[in-house]
Amino acid sequence: MSRRETRTHGLGLGQISLACVSLIFFGFLFASDRAETPSTQTPQDERVQTLKLQYPDPATQDVLLALQGANPAAFAQLEHISRQGQLTDPTRRALLLEALFGEFRTQAYALQYADAKGYSGIIGQFAQGLERLKANNSAWCEGPVMAEFLSQNDTDLVPSILAELSYPSPQYDWAMAFMTVLLNTAHQAQKTPIRHQPPGPYDETILQQAGLEFGTQNWGLAIQIAAFAQAEGQSYAQMREVISGIDVCELGLALHSVSDRLPEPVRARLWADLMPQLMLGNTPYALSRVMDYFFIG
Repeated sequence: MSRRETRTHGLGLGQISLACVSLIFFGFLFASDRAETPSTQTPQDERVQTLKLQYPDPATQDVLLALQGANPAAFAQLEHISRQGQLTDPTRRALLLEALFGEFRTQAYALQYADAKGYSGIIGQFAQGLERLKANNSAWCEGPVMAEFLSQNDTDLVPSILAELSYPSPQYDWAMAFMTVLLNTAHQAQKTPIRHQPPGPYDETILQQAGLEFGTQNWGLAIQIAAFAQAEGQSYAQMREVISGIDVCELGLALHSVSDRLPEPVRARLWADLMPQLMLGNTPYALSRVMDYFFIG
């Protein structure tokens, strides 16, 4: 059995979490550049029906409706491409995934105006995938696997992510559910934006208290996070060495746990500040905030 086969055997539900960890936390996002949306006279209901025929599974239909609400232009473009008769189903699925991951950048601005419930929904859905990876003792939770994954350039990285999301699979369904929550939150933020104040000293104090409480209970992970944050920006060898000692799934679940400990208004202000930067791949800013979460520095 090859090294690659050893890794992927028995990974089970939630493989997509690795993609989300790398995409959200470390900034390897799909390019947001898109071709101009084609002009079409196809009625809206006909476009919906066309995509329902191309993607008959409920998980994909849910995310398509969410995409239509959050970004009608991207929805129309995807429908136009999907009508090309020569496309195979795997090709259509790959185009869908690329369109959805492009929404990380596209919706970053809108997400700063979401409410606390929306932020909790995104992080909660993200944590569900990590929990299943953790329960399955997945290799994708291991730091060395993540380190090798992150060493790929964009040309190799995108196909690697898409390969993990083949249809049908539980991880594909999870990806659809995650993006549905994210797009619905962005759409709601577009309709009824909430302008949050920047986090202030009170928010920082509450955040650090929650991080300190968590770190006291999970001091080993807190030390690992401190080492990772301090290594950011150093040599690749240093970063790789530190990453190799981190349980990636525990890191993501820790973020979820600390977020849940925060009062709703504090959580909303902090995520309004942090989440758009995460979606844009602003790694230095994200790491500095993670340090705050665990009362480091």
